[in-house]
Amino acid sequence: MTWPLLAFALASTVAIRPLTRFQFPYMTAWCIGFSAYICLAAFELGADIGQMLVLVALIGLTSLLVCYDTYQSEQSMRRTFVGDKLLKIERDRTEELLLNILPATIADRLRSGEDSIAEGYAETTVLFADIVGFTDIS
Repeated sequence: MTWPLLAFALASTVAIRPLTRFQFPYMTAWCIGFSAYICLAAFELGADIGQMLVLVALIGLTSLLVCYDTYQSEQSMRRTFVGDKLLKIERDRTEELLLNILPATIADRLRSGEDSIAEGYAETTVLFADIVGFTDIS
């Protein structure tokens, strides 16, 4: 068997991984087709059945590992996407709650990092009144 052919097959199986990222079905089909192509090439070069089995096993194992890696990357990307969507929903909900409690100008000041939102007015009168017995009446 020609070892350069085997080296080419294994390197090509790994090298194609970034080109088919996040497309697990396409990667699986490519690996099967590529393995068949390499086996036919080895057969044409005069490889015997033992060498063909070694070639198929090595290419198959490499292809399987690459496919598994592609699948895991795709699943990770999907989980990240769903997490980002859920985070956006919660941020929007928090924003809505904040605007229900505070005026928009005060909420903007809090978001900008301002610690003290109290304002001073020079000519202001504050009246506190307590009506005796109002709690019992109400």
